Amino acid sequence: KARALEPDNPSIYNTMAAYYSDYKELYSLAIENTKKAISLEYGPDSDKARYYSNLSVHFENQNDYKSALEAADKAIELDPTSAVGYKQKGSLLSSSSDIGKKEEGKKLLLKTLELNEKDKLFEPIHLDYIYYKLAETEIELKDYTNAKMYVMKALEIDPNDKDSQK
Repeated sequence: KARALEPDNPSIYNTMAAYYSDYKELYSLAIENTKKAISLEYGPDSDKARYYSNLSVHFENQNDYKSALEAADKAIELDPTSAVGYKQKGSLLSSSSDIGKKEEGKKLLLKTLELNEKDKLFEPIHLDYIYYKLAETEIELKDYTNAKMYVMKALEIDPNDKDSQK
C-alpha cells in the first residue's frame, strides 16, 4: 500500500528489502527492492551509500561475494565519510581466508569505529558485531591480546552476546 501512495520514495523500497532479507527464499526480492531504491533520484548520496551497503548484505546472504564487494565499494565511493560501506566491506574481507584481505578487513573495521565516533551511526548491537568481527579476525591472525581486548569490548556492549562469550 505504501508503494502505491509514494511509488518514487526509495525508503519504502529499502524497508521492503529489509523485510525480505529476513527470509532466505525472498533474498532475490530484497535485492530487487534495494536496486529499485538506488535507481530513484531522491535524497543525498549518503542515503544511496546506505542502500548500496544494504545491497552488499543481500548479495552476501546469497553467497555472491563479488557483487557484495562491488556494492560495498560503491557505498564507500558515494559517501567516504560514512561508516556504513566500511563496515560491510571490512566484514566481508575479514571473513576471507586470504591473510592480506583479512588485514585489509581489519583496517576497514577499525576505520568504521573511527568514523562512527564522529557520526554515531551505529547502535550498540552493530558496534558489538564490529568488535566481535575484529576479535575473530585477530584470532585468525594469531594476535590473541587484541582478540581478547575486542571480545571484552563486545561484552561491555552486550554481556549476553553468545558469540562473544565463546
